[in-house]
Amino acid sequence: MNRISRSKGFTLVELIVVIAIIGVLAAILVPTMIGFVRDSQITSANKAANEMSEALSQTLTKLDADGHGMMPTPSATSIIKVEISNATGTVTWKTTVSDTDNFLNVGDVDWTVAGTAMSSADKVSDNVNKPQNLISLEMMNYFPDLTSGYIWFAVSGGYVRAAYFNEAGTAVPQLEATFDADGNLVATDEVDWKRKLCKWNGEHNGVTEDGLIIGTSPAIFIGQLAETE
Repeated sequence: MNRISRSKGFTLVELIVVIAIIGVLAAILVPTMIGFVRDSQITSANKAANEMSEALSQTLTKLDADGHGMMPTPSATSIIKVEISNATGTVTWKTTVSDTDNFLNVGDVDWTVAGTAMSSADKVSDNVNKPQNLISLEMMNYFPDLTSGYIWFAVSGGYVRAAYFNEAGTAVPQLEATFDADGNLVATDEVDWKRKLCKWNGEHNGVTEDGLIIGTSPAIFIGQLAETE
């Protein structure tokens, strides 16, 4: 007589054990994977900030070659901010420059003219006397695929000393230091660019208290900051 074979399924205990093992593995692996993704995003953001610093430095060098660059002394400082937006459906770049008296005005070139929103339809030839617009157009050419963001540069003597990039398009006051009379970035209780330290969110480099991932150039890390009065 042929025996009828019966397939044996999992018992309830076995299923519970399997589920428990899956739960333990998930508890170990998920945070690790999240950490890998975050670290990768921070590395990418820092790379972008560094490339933006180089792009602005090259742009300032071009302006200097044309006779209307920054005064070549350490005490000549400026904070340059670039806003990228596509709120209207068209990507625009707008540059704001502080302390414009630290730049050379030659001929009809006027640094004091506030920058306006530039798009790919605007031409360099129409903005030769408006350096802030020229910065926008040059940066746009370097990063044609960027559709949103906020870039902050601290510049002295024609060189970028510090920069940060927030793809979300908003300012990060925590990172915005000011210059002293000698052209040095002043440390605050939130950031020290000279020592490459920042409070960040207290847990992860490159992550603000709001959870934003920010690229910096040079890269700055969590560290102990001196209290300022």
